[in-house]
Amino acid sequence: MKPIPIIVCGKSAHVAVGVKEGIRPAYEALHIVQSLEAGVRDIPSLLEGLAPPSKEWANLGTQEYGKKAAAVVAGGGYNDADFEQLRKAGEGKSSIPWLRHDISKEIDPRQPRPKAGIEYGEQLAKKLVKCLQGLEKDEKMDKDGVYWF
Repeated sequence: MKPIPIIVCGKSAHVAVGVKEGIRPAYEALHIVQSLEAGVRDIPSLLEGLAPPSKEWANLGTQEYGKKAAAVVAGGGYNDADFEQLRKAGEGKSSIPWLRHDISKEIDPRQPRPKAGIEYGEQLAKKLVKCLQGLEKDEKMDKDGVYWF
C-alpha cells in the first residue's frame, strides 16, 4: 500500500524530521511548511496536487509533488490565529481534515518540558498516526474539519 501524503506544518526542522520519520510507512510528509508565510504561500498549490510556487528553500518533505495531500497537520508552534490563516489560505481548494497538536496534553507539571528535537517529533508522530488512523476508520479523511491530536 502506498503511503498517504500529508502536509506537515512545523516550525522546528528537527521536530519535523522526527515527525516525517515517525509517520512512515503509512503516511508521507509530502511537504514540510516551516513558517506561517510559507504555509500561506504553498498550501493552496499543494492542496490542488501541484508543486509549491516557490522553490527558494530546500524542503524537508518527500517533495513528490503531483499527489493531493490527504490532510494538513499543524504543530504546536502555530497559535490559533496562525492556524486560521493557514486554513483560510487553503479554503475551497480541497475537503480534507486539518489536524492540530494539543500542546496542553504534553505538559506534565512534574516533568521538564520536552526538548524540541527528532525524538520529540517521533513521539508526536505516534499521536498523529493514531489520530489519522481514527479519521480513516471513521471515514472522515475526505471531509473538512479540525481535529486535535
